[in-house]
Amino acid sequence: MKIAYLTIGASDDVKEWSGIPFFMSGGFARNGADVVRIQNLRGARSVYLRGRDLFRTRVLHENYSSFRHKKRLAHYARQIAEIAKRMRPDVIVCPSTLPVAYLDTDIPIAIWTDSTFRGLLDFYPGYFHVSAQAIAEGDAAEQAAFERCTLALYASEWAARTAIDCHGADPNKVRVVPMGANLCGDASEVDVARRIANRPGDRCELLLLGVDWVRKGCAVAVDVARELNRRGMPTTLTIAGCTPPSGMALPECVKIIGFVDKRTPAGMDRVKDLLANSHFLILPSRAECYGIVFAEANSFGVPVLASNVGGIPTVISEGKNGFMVPIQDQRAEAEEYCELVLRAMSAPDFYRQLGNSALEEYKTRLNWTVATASAMQAIGERIG
Repeated sequence: MKIAYLTIGASDDVKEWSGIPFFMSGGFARNGADVVRIQNLRGARSVYLRGRDLFRTRVLHENYSSFRHKKRLAHYARQIAEIAKRMRPDVIVCPSTLPVAYLDTDIPIAIWTDSTFRGLLDFYPGYFHVSAQAIAEGDAAEQAAFERCTLALYASEWAARTAIDCHGADPNKVRVVPMGANLCGDASEVDVARRIANRPGDRCELLLLGVDWVRKGCAVAVDVARELNRRGMPTTLTIAGCTPPSGMALPECVKIIGFVDKRTPAGMDRVKDLLANSHFLILPSRAECYGIVFAEANSFGVPVLASNVGGIPTVISEGKNGFMVPIQDQRAEAEEYCELVLRAMSAPDFYRQLGNSALEEYKTRLNWTVATASAMQAIGERIG
């Protein structure tokens, strides 16, 4: 199968978009696909669009961006059509609806992403109080992409439902294929099994990886660490990726290490080390489309604790690779996380089983080789 892998930016650079295009396209190649890249598209240099942005944001004070305007997306589409015509792939695969929204081609198109425009509205930062004009342009682009695509793959049931329920996507075109871990090189299974067996039961190492203190629910995680210590379980919470709001006092059990850039070899090794030496990854997100980091934790046999929101329920198989807690009053939420931790830590055999089943979820479901194989099978069934 010859796949034209399409991105606005670079898909052969691990530094782009958290590495998703890099690892996704690499998975296709490992499964035998002939991957050719359409990437680094030229943006539209439009005085009209720039003026529109400035007028609506600075004069009308709207939450508006011309990012989804038809003129901008059509500019991408014209470039893609010319390149694809020369390549003649069997299918165009894109991790976004935007570049293909107004693409005029007879080549089958498959999108594979973790959210829809409507799924983000009033859910993610930057998508609250969006102007009516921006919503109309976003809806139009999403609808146009669905009409043009042969297959719409989504990382979660949540995203797939929003595509069908909110954007009117044809259910026959929609499939759910979870995404994998954005880490270079799998850890040795023998080493992971040894680490699971040797994790101490008399203390708990919690890890939170995230760049947004509020959205990732860091305040809840801090309360969990504080409460576990109060209940007699020595606990350290390491937060990597973000820092607390100015003036916020933290207990001694919380360790802030700031941003770790896993786009660099040193940063990648640092993230792996943090994961490998943790008992749990905790991420009480207030909004989450998917959560690649859950797959990354599972690759080290680290179970996850997360909120039951957005696409997370597709990643976490309850009791197999982690547990979910509903968003609620912060104190009550923190107490539920504490109960889950104490239950696991008080039963060494149970924790080891949980760690091993987390690794198994990664091996069978949450890695890019398995994910892209499933995607290729779905594509083959659609394009014949």
